[in-house]
Amino acid sequence: AFVAYRSPFGRLQRGSPASRSRRSMACQASVLGAVSLGLSAVCLALFAYTGVTLAKYTPLYEPLACEELHSALGDPQMDADWVNVSGIMTKRCRNPNHYGVEVSQLGRGEVFVLQGNDTLLPVGSCVVPDVTFPMGGAAVGESRMSIVVPMAEAGTLLAAPTLRVVSKIRVRSAAELRFFGVGIRSGEDKDEVCGFEVTLATKKVGPSACAASLEELAIPDVGAAPQVRLVHMQPEHLAANARRKNAAFGLVLAVTGLASCALAVLGLR
Repeated sequence: AFVAYRSPFGRLQRGSPASRSRRSMACQASVLGAVSLGLSAVCLALFAYTGVTLAKYTPLYEPLACEELHSALGDPQMDADWVNVSGIMTKRCRNPNHYGVEVSQLGRGEVFVLQGNDTLLPVGSCVVPDVTFPMGGAAVGESRMSIVVPMAEAGTLLAAPTLRVVSKIRVRSAAELRFFGVGIRSGEDKDEVCGFEVTLATKKVGPSACAASLEELAIPDVGAAPQVRLVHMQPEHLAANARRKNAAFGLVLAVTGLASCALAVLGLR
C-alpha cells in the first residue's frame, strides 16, 4: 500500500515570499485607488467652485446707477479783492456687482465757468472724497467745490442770469475679486469732465452730467429733472480685464477638470 506523503514544508509554502508580495501589491493597489478617487473628488470640487466663481464674475462689470440727491451753493463771501463761494453735490450710486467698487480722486480737481464762446474761465478747485460702493448695495458720494474769483471779474459773472459750471477731475476706480479667499485687485484711472447750470439769483443748482471730454459734455438745463445716470468703464480697459479673467479661470477649469478625470480612471482600474 502507498502512504500519502505530506511535506513538512507545505505550510511554509503557502506563506512564501511570492505570496506575501502578491498580497502586498494588491493592498497597495487598493490604497492607491482609494487615494486617486479621493483626489479626483477634490479636483472635481475645485472645478465646480471655479465654474461658479467664473459665472458670478461674468459679466466682469455692470455700470453703477447714480442719482442726484442734493446740490447747493453757499452764500458768497466777499472782501475787497475776492469773492468766495463754496458748493456741494451729492449722489447715491448703487453697485450691482459682486464686489465693492472704490472711487478716489487723483491730484487736484479744477473748476471753470463755461463762457458763451465755449472757452473755460478758471474759477476754483474741487475735491471728491474717497468712497466705497459696497457689493450689491449703495453709498453716497460727494463733490465739494471752492470757487474763488477776483472782484474785478466777479461783477460780470454775478450779473449773468445763469452760469454753466464745469469741473475737471481724474479719478481711480478699484475693485477686488476674490478667488479661494485670495484678493485679486484691478483698477482704472480716467479723466472726467462734469458740468451743471446754476441760477445765481435763487442759487438753484441744476442736475449735472459727466463725459470723457468737454466736446462730449451735454450740460442739462437748470430746470431739468434729475435722471439716473450709469457710470461706465472704458470699453478697451474693460475688455482687456475680461480677457485676462477668462484666461485665468479657463486655465484652472482645464487643469482641475483633466486632473479629476485622470485620477478617476486611475482609481477605478
